[in-house]
Amino acid sequence: MQKKRVVLVLIAIFLVLAGIGGTKKVVEMRETAQKERQVAFLKAHEKEMTEYIKKEAKDVRKVTYNWNSINVGVVGNGTPWGGGKKIQIFGYANAERDFEFRLDMELDEKIFPKLATMELGQKVYIDEGRYE
Repeated sequence: MQKKRVVLVLIAIFLVLAGIGGTKKVVEMRETAQKERQVAFLKAHEKEMTEYIKKEAKDVRKVTYNWNSINVGVVGNGTPWGGGKKIQIFGYANAERDFEFRLDMELDEKIFPKLATMELGQKVYIDEGRYE
């Protein structure tokens, strides 16, 4: 009787741990799929993003995005839950890795970038100075 109870408890613990591990895997898969959809959305709107950067930094002729650098984070506003989510895309201008920039956009409730909130989070820079 005692052995049976121990076996049942061990099985229950195993099932709980397996469920937690499975849930983590599902969340990771969901986040990966979500990021792929965000990248596809941004690539579809690459022209608008490039026009915005060229408007903000007049001497920029060519814009190259680092699609592997996309970062999603919470906008800080002093509260524990934050002020929303923001996506950041890094890249460089005029085919020069020294001319780096960061483009920021807020995310909507479906976790897609809002193009109307586009802003340069990091201006186009050359080494120490600003390139504008």
